[in-house]
This record gives sequence, structure tokens and C-alpha cells, in this order.
Amino acid sequence: MPAIPHGAIRVAALFALVLLGTLPGALSAQSDVEGRWEGTLATPQGNLRVVMEIEASDDGLTTTMYSPDQSPTPIPTGSTTFEDGTLVVDVPAVQGGYEGTLNDDGAIEGTWSQGGGSLPLTLEKVEG
Repeated sequence: MPAIPHGAIRVAALFALVLLGTLPGALSAQSDVEGRWEGTLATPQGNLRVVMEIEASDDGLTTTMYSPDQSPTPIPTGSTTFEDGTLVVDVPAVQGGYEGTLNDDGAIEGTWSQGGGSLPLTLEKVEG
């Protein structure tokens, strides 16, 4: 059995320490955004409630989106990311998406974009 060079062991140990140091932070960040979030879009036609249920899995984050004032049926979403306090949810089914930043009060302040227009949308985390 060939000997492993001493330098290779140091590199492997350093790599393991880097992974262990960043993994808890990444998991913590995802847990900050997991859960049920609700907000209201003020449109020219009236207010529309928006619900986003965000879950973490081994493959990353997934979002189930609803607009209860329009239909009880979920709106299919694409990718969901949460990095450096910014949530991005792609919603290709309606040619739209959401981007917002988690603030110190625990709300996500952002913008809903769809069909070339955009509206402010603040999401609040709700229990239950």
C-alpha cells in the first residue's frame, strides 16, 4: 500500500475544516427562511394575498406558492435560493419571480416582478 504524502494529509484536513466551518452557517441561513411566509400585493385591481411555503431538502430549497384570493391551487415555482440574506424565487409558470432581503425585524422586503412590471412585496413569517 503506497504511503500518503504528508502534504496531502494537511490539504485534506484543511479542506475538511473549511467544509465544517461553512456548512453550519449555510444550514442556519436556510433555516432562517424555511416556513410559511405571507404578504399582500397592492395591485391596481385590488389587493392579492401571496403565500410562499419554503422547505429545505438535500437538493436545496423548494417553494410552494399560492395566491389564495385567486385560487386554492398551488402555483408551480422553479428555483429558490437564499444567499447572503437574499431570497430569490423563480416562478416561470406566470413569467414572474420574487426577490427580497431578510431584514432585522424578521420580514423579507422585496419586489414581485411579472410581465415586465414590478410591485413591492413584504413577506412576514407566520406560524402554523
